[in-house]
Amino acid sequence: MTSDYSNKSNQSNGDNNLHANNDNLSDVITKKLEELFDEAIVSKCKDEDVTYKEAIQDLLSKEADSPIYTKLGLNYGKAIRFRNEFSKLFSPTTLTLAKGKNKRSMGKLESCTPEMKRLYLQKRKRVVTLTKTHWKNDFPKFHTPESKAELLEFAESIEQDCAIPGIGFGIDGICDHIRSYFSEQRRYSKFRRSSEESSDSSSGNGDTPPEPRMTMVCVAVPGLSMIIHSLH
Repeated sequence: MTSDYSNKSNQSNGDNNLHANNDNLSDVITKKLEELFDEAIVSKCKDEDVTYKEAIQDLLSKEADSPIYTKLGLNYGKAIRFRNEFSKLFSPTTLTLAKGKNKRSMGKLESCTPEMKRLYLQKRKRVVTLTKTHWKNDFPKFHTPESKAELLEFAESIEQDCAIPGIGFGIDGICDHIRSYFSEQRRYSKFRRSSEESSDSSSGNGDTPPEPRMTMVCVAVPGLSMIIHSLH
């Protein structure tokens, strides 16, 4: 009985220490954020609950131009600074695991069942359908903070309908697919305009008729040579 009580007591103490360590680490992260950035950014990080280790690891696994950084109020330069500073708080092994966990790979997709592959293609098609409904005939490039924030907000709104967490097709994958779709549409639109302009220039504008061509025909007549000029 005493042994059981002792084990439970030790387990309780271990849990308390774990919570204490997490709280201390959260305080360290918050303090670091306050040292690096202004109050508005710190407030957004707190609103998004980016004050614990796993959230920081997830952020570090993403590129500096990822929409989530924009949502936190971090432009590209500040996102680079965030990554550089917080990567010092975590070991390279931890970062590698975090990156592997959150990044979709073709190898992972290849190992999926045929049913999962079909589901993945269906979800990608669903993303395109919803994207065309939302942006209609616009093909945004998402270069500005506002457009990146709009992309992230839209991806979050369709995540439940389109994401497949099991193969890593989440918000980032949805955003990447939308960017690729718009990039393809811009290339196609440019090619179509170029083809139409080329067709118009080759057929003429219809106002100026083509100049007549003159053909010389030699007719052999006994004792006489004749040249007939023919206009076409």
